[in-house]
Amino acid sequence: MFHECVILQRCFTWESIRAWLPGLKSGPVGEWQQKIDVMNGEARYAEMTANERLYEAGIMEAWDAARISRNRDRMIELLSLVDLGSHAEKIVDTIFADPKRY
Repeated sequence: MFHECVILQRCFTWESIRAWLPGLKSGPVGEWQQKIDVMNGEARYAEMTANERLYEAGIMEAWDAARISRNRDRMIELLSLVDLGSHAEKIVDTIFADPKRY
C-alpha cells in the first residue's frame, strides 16, 4: 500500500484522486490521503495562506501568542511546522516591519 501511495502522490494531487472516487473517505483511499499528507506537507497545505495553514494545523493560538510577545524564534518554528520554513524569516520580518497591519 505504501508503494502505491508514493506513486499516486507523485502523479496526482489528493483532490484529483478524490474527484475520481467521490464519497470514499475510509479504506485504501483514506489511507492514501493520510500518507500523502504526512509524506508531502506541500500537498496538504497547497494553495493555502499562512494563516489558513496555521489554522488547519491547529496552532493558531500558539502563533498569536508568539506574535503578540514578538517571539521571533517561536514564530519561525511554527511556520516551519506548516511547510513555510524556507519563507519563515521573511514572513516574520515583514510582520515585525509593520506590526499594526498584522
